[in-house]
Amino acid sequence: MTDWQPTGKQLINKIYGLSWRFAMLALFVVCAVLESLLELTREQWVDLSVAVLVYIVPATFFQQWLQRRTMGRVPDYCDARHAGTVASGLCREAFAAVIDLPRRSAILAIGGWLVPVFVMSLYMDFRWEYFGLFQYLSVWLAGLVAGVVASMFTMYQLKRLLAPIRRMLAEEISDPQERAQLIHSLSLGTKLVTGVVGIAVIPVVFAVLFFQAEAGRTLEAFVVDWEHKLLEATGDQLDQTVDLERVMGDAPGLAAQVRITLLDLSEGAESPLEEFVMAFLRRQIEQLDREAGDSLSVPSGRYFAWRRHGDSVLLASMPSDVVHVDQTRMGFAFAAVLVITLLAAYWLARMMAGDVSEATSWLQAEAARMASGDLRKGRVFESEDELGSLARSFETMAHSLRAAVGSMARTADRVEVTSVEMVQVAQAVSGVTSDQVQGIEQTSALMEQINGQVRGIANSAQALNVSVEESSSSILELGAAGEELNETATVLNEKVNEVSSSIEQMARSVKHVSENTEGLAEAADETSASMGEMATSMREVDVSAEETARLSRLVV
Repeated sequence: MTDWQPTGKQLINKIYGLSWRFAMLALFVVCAVLESLLELTREQWVDLSVAVLVYIVPATFFQQWLQRRTMGRVPDYCDARHAGTVASGLCREAFAAVIDLPRRSAILAIGGWLVPVFVMSLYMDFRWEYFGLFQYLSVWLAGLVAGVVASMFTMYQLKRLLAPIRRMLAEEISDPQERAQLIHSLSLGTKLVTGVVGIAVIPVVFAVLFFQAEAGRTLEAFVVDWEHKLLEATGDQLDQTVDLERVMGDAPGLAAQVRITLLDLSEGAESPLEEFVMAFLRRQIEQLDREAGDSLSVPSGRYFAWRRHGDSVLLASMPSDVVHVDQTRMGFAFAAVLVITLLAAYWLARMMAGDVSEATSWLQAEAARMASGDLRKGRVFESEDELGSLARSFETMAHSLRAAVGSMARTADRVEVTSVEMVQVAQAVSGVTSDQVQGIEQTSALMEQINGQVRGIANSAQALNVSVEESSSSILELGAAGEELNETATVLNEKVNEVSSSIEQMARSVKHVSENTEGLAEAADETSASMGEMATSMREVDVSAEETARLSRLVV
């Protein structure tokens, strides 16, 4: 499968699209958390949506500008690679940027949600009359959850997306030490602690806030139900005395706090409710034509129920803080649960990171030890998971490497011994060759002497023949010459014997040479053949000399 090789523009658009997808997911999380924890009217949702849209327009351009800066020279490298003109300096800068890009994008993602929700909470506090600590915590929690979701998904998905580019840059920078200097290290322990703590603590906080919100809604529903019964019992008469005692007989403490009011819905009229709640009531009656309602669907500082009474509204209400229980104990319990969850998640993450880092530290130490030349068997690491499989594979590799190096060492020893033997053979061949050269030189000298003596014999024989033909009177003189010729033939015979001895010695030398080296065997065979021909020639000369001597004797 071919690695993804985008252009710079394609890479930028791909990263922007990835960020937008996770931003939409995070926005859905924010809305879900706010819907679960807060009671917002339609007007408040519209107001909040408009504020978000107004914020998104400038924030989007600023966010993309920051995201483009986090990419560094990576898009430039992609364009240069497609153009075929990649400089070494560009590779270094792009490698440092592509390694750190997932981490920086994660920071940008979580910051891109914490800042907006903080601004949003201030805006909601400014716009709405009833916005307390619980509402602040709910909005901040929504932003934190969205930021964690967006940052985690962005980091790991972006790391997977950039893997082909990271491999190409690693191939461009072949020196691992040089690459190590360009990497902003992010330990596995930090990743695990951040991920595990975030995933463990955020649901606990959300669960506590959601429980508190549901408890408040349940309590409000209980009070509102009493108020609806009170309004039914009151009817068209506003005499509260008997009705309150009868309706609230099971909860007489509430009777003193309930206030029944006939509200004028016109703007500017006096009311115990907040202005935005009055606007909510007017919309319920004028636009939706409702006959009755309560505070369950609108945030307010009072629990109330209402019924239409002509052009006015009959309202039963009481302050919400009257029925609130002391939350000090709940606050301590919430803090204890949060601290215990935080510590448990932190220690669990640290133990998981330690389990992984023990294996990675062992692998790093073993690799460094073998890289330094120490191939001895080191400390053994074993585990039941993939890290144990990796350690066993690494140990098998080290064993194979030790076996290969040992085999190479033994081979080198054998090569060294063979080299020494070859040197000795070469020296022996050199000595025998020197003896052979000397024998050949001596043979050449003897051959020259033989040739000279043969020519002398031929001249003497020719002169003898002339003398025999010219005068028979010089027989005595010819006899003396025959005697001299006989002596010369005897000397020549001795010389031939010496040559024969030299030839035999040379043949033994050639045989010795053929036993020491196969390369000189053929040359020795040729030399032996030549010497054989020379011996044959010498025998022919000997026969000729003997024949000449015989003829000389006959002449004598």
